[in-house]
Amino acid sequence: MKRYLVTALLFAAVVAFTGCAGPSDASSAAATSAVGSGSASSSSSVDADRDAEAESDAESDAKTSAAGNADGVDAGERENTENAESDSTDAGEGAAGAYSRSVDLPESTVDYSNRENWMYYGDIVGAPEGDDVAKNAADPVADVFFIAPTSTAEGANADITDSDTRASILNSTNMEIGIYNENARVYAPYYRMVTMEHYVNGGTADGEDMLTAYADVKAAFEQYLKESEGSRPIILAGFSQGSDMLYRLMIDEFGSEEMREKLVAAYAIGWPCTEEMTKKYPQLRMAQGENDTGVIISFECEAPEVTESPFFPADIRMLSINPLNWTTTGETASKEQNKGFVYVKGATYSVAAEIPNLCGAYIDETRGTLKVTDIDKADYPPRIANLPEGAYHIYDYEFFYRNLQENVAKRLQAFLAK
Repeated sequence: MKRYLVTALLFAAVVAFTGCAGPSDASSAAATSAVGSGSASSSSSVDADRDAEAESDAESDAKTSAAGNADGVDAGERENTENAESDSTDAGEGAAGAYSRSVDLPESTVDYSNRENWMYYGDIVGAPEGDDVAKNAADPVADVFFIAPTSTAEGANADITDSDTRASILNSTNMEIGIYNENARVYAPYYRMVTMEHYVNGGTADGEDMLTAYADVKAAFEQYLKESEGSRPIILAGFSQGSDMLYRLMIDEFGSEEMREKLVAAYAIGWPCTEEMTKKYPQLRMAQGENDTGVIISFECEAPEVTESPFFPADIRMLSINPLNWTTTGETASKEQNKGFVYVKGATYSVAAEIPNLCGAYIDETRGTLKVTDIDKADYPPRIANLPEGAYHIYDYEFFYRNLQENVAKRLQAFLAK
């Protein structure tokens, strides 16, 4: 039965606007962001104000507990990374399962031959010689096509002509892109993503605003393929709404063997892929180890005692891989295998906090979610109304940043060795 997880989306939306603030700061920051950032303009100012606080928070927290580190950073930016998820679908199928090629997709009105409509287009992000986020290759052999998470609050779709909106989307992207840019040139389009308002008002996975968002992503990807002539290995990456878009793109663009052979891997973090989806769309293949290629890497973090949340109801079982030991079973990976939690400040593309060996993890064999161990859930609040304590969605990337970064290199090496 078709149902829209409005609370989940609300959660994701707020997430995108709250960022990873310190334990005590996070709750208030989330509330302020989600409610007070009613417009792209206001959300951007809130982000700017919090940036200054974040630096001092990160410095002091880094000297205290890992929990403090994880949260003692800018709330506004992290919020940019995560809004709403389009899930007006069967709980078992998820957003990608609901999307069908029989749905009439509007034509994108965004001109992706214009570089102004891209955050990055074939760029090496950060200092060419590397920085504290990533040690960039001088001449990367692959491309990453990155789809940003929800980063705006009002309207049906983000106004990507607005400078504050663009800044919010860029901040979100910068917080995560360092995982990929060590090994790839970055292609990251501005797209008319659905906003927090879409989810609050009960939008649907195949509604006009959601299809508008996906039409932009699809048009951007096709422009990239046209200009690159599809000659380089491709890494797909996204978070939350971005991962939802990623699944849709794989369904439409990677059905042929020719396209599948170009795919290094798809990092679809924070949005579920289910068995039903993989049966319906064979191109959606889940990773089984640390160096298989052409596969999807996905997981969603939560505390061991969480049995359901608006984002992942009890009747959904997602397919996941553990980013610490790269297994798909319930075997626990210790925190010693965690190479580093990292919080990146999007506005400056710099590391605000980094903590090795922060947490361990195992896959819940019933829910398929990634259970995070060795931390106190009170130190990592969900910062969103209706989300239970222990829902760690907004930390999906941060908890395992360095392991993911290392894994991208391993999968690319395996791809090139084929």
